[in-house]
Formats: sequence, C-alpha cells, structure tokens
Amino acid sequence: MELNIRDSVMATVSCSTSKGVYVELENGQSAYAVFDRLPVGTGVYCTVLKKATERWLTLVSIDSVRYDEFSAA
Repeated sequence: MELNIRDSVMATVSCSTSKGVYVELENGQSAYAVFDRLPVGTGVYCTVLKKATERWLTLVSIDSVRYDEFSAA
C-alpha cells in the first residue's frame, strides 16, 4: 500500500523515546512522530506528513490515541 501525504492511517507504537515515538503503520512501514512518550503496543491514528527517503523514516503526526487498546495494554 503506497502512502501519500495527508493520508490517515492506523499504527502501533513500537518504541518510545524522550524525543518522540516510532510507530509501525498498518502497511508494515516504520514511521516517526514527535510526541510525548506512549507505552509500546499503544494504537494510534496518524496522518502522513512526509514520505520516507533513503535516509529518513516516514514522518507522521499522531492525531489521536486509541483508548480501547491503550487501557488494555
């Protein structure tokens, strides 16, 4: 599945750092978002801001946290 800028996708947090979070998109791609720490496995809805290049991951903004999955984690 090819992602375009401004596409909305579901994702799962795969790693959380002090600077942001790494997420696994629904199509299997890895992406990065500047966001406060979230537990690994948390589901989020996000929007694609920049496509991936050879050097950088896809940049996304987290629009909302899926609380049904957040409370179960």
